[in-house]
Amino acid sequence: GVAPVCVESVTWPAARYDLLAAFFVLCALICAAGCVGRGHCGRARLVAVTLLVSAAILSKEVGYATPLLVAALALSRNLWSAPRGPIPAQLLVAAGIPAAIGIIVRLAIYHGLGGYNYAQGSSPVFGFSPRTVWAATTRLLIIPFALNTADGIGVLAEAALVLFAIAGFLGALRYSNSLSRENAGIALCAVLSALPALAILGWVGPSMGASRYLYLPSVWIAMLLGRTLSGPKMRAPLLLFVLGAAAATASNLLCYREALTLAERARSTVEAGAQAHGPIDSICLAELPEYSHGLLFFGDQVLEQIRFGLRGRSIAVRLAGPACCGSANRTLAYRWNPSTRSLQLIGRAPQ
Repeated sequence: GVAPVCVESVTWPAARYDLLAAFFVLCALICAAGCVGRGHCGRARLVAVTLLVSAAILSKEVGYATPLLVAALALSRNLWSAPRGPIPAQLLVAAGIPAAIGIIVRLAIYHGLGGYNYAQGSSPVFGFSPRTVWAATTRLLIIPFALNTADGIGVLAEAALVLFAIAGFLGALRYSNSLSRENAGIALCAVLSALPALAILGWVGPSMGASRYLYLPSVWIAMLLGRTLSGPKMRAPLLLFVLGAAAATASNLLCYREALTLAERARSTVEAGAQAHGPIDSICLAELPEYSHGLLFFGDQVLEQIRFGLRGRSIAVRLAGPACCGSANRTLAYRWNPSTRSLQLIGRAPQ
């Protein structure tokens, strides 16, 4: 309920595909667990597994981890007192076929596994470098806290968060005597769930601000923490963790609220300028950031807010660099001031 990693997936409606993917993956695992528990699979359950894996993959790439999770579930069946009979091979086939088809389709269409192609014609996915590996590692290790680290936080602060997370895990495992094979199995599922995120190592940036791509791994981490912190001697650490997670959630929510407030303030500034400077044909916004404190599409949000405020008026609103804002038409030009986090009027083209 207070897990900060859930903030972006829940607060941002466009991120519902992360929730849908996690939902379908977990449903597929529930069906697979029924097969492994019985030692055999009925036709209806196999069809259900195939459809659920397909739905997960169509929702988000994290669904490609499902066959690996199903295999881990089958191989670890002795951890939860399942029959020791043969692993239902048809179950692995049912989970693997949608993933194989998805990969084949991607190779046929994208001539690779996909990703965004920028102006230079190459995709930044699968780009390994010290920076990308460090960025992905920090987000994996601070899943329980998942502070918005994409903007406004230095390397030392990130390192402190990572060290705190490692110390917390090791301390909890040490003092709760929870170094068990069951917990190791849950940790393995968290790692397998995070494997699809490795594809965007070269694209780690604002889009990983609230770690929404790690929503599914956070489910396993939460399960592991629940088992680790449930002992009678762990009430104080549990309370501290819940308070820390709640504080991180509040911080992330405040980032979203502030972004919406800034967008509304920008709309009011432009509306007031349009009224004060007489008839104009267009409004130019220069150096408007794409994101604010790690929140994607902040610039688009500001643009849409302004257009909504000027609806019904024949005024074009566009983004451009400062040098491109001059025009022979009647144009108001604004520049984003990062220190005040507001739009400032920089000129008005002659009538």
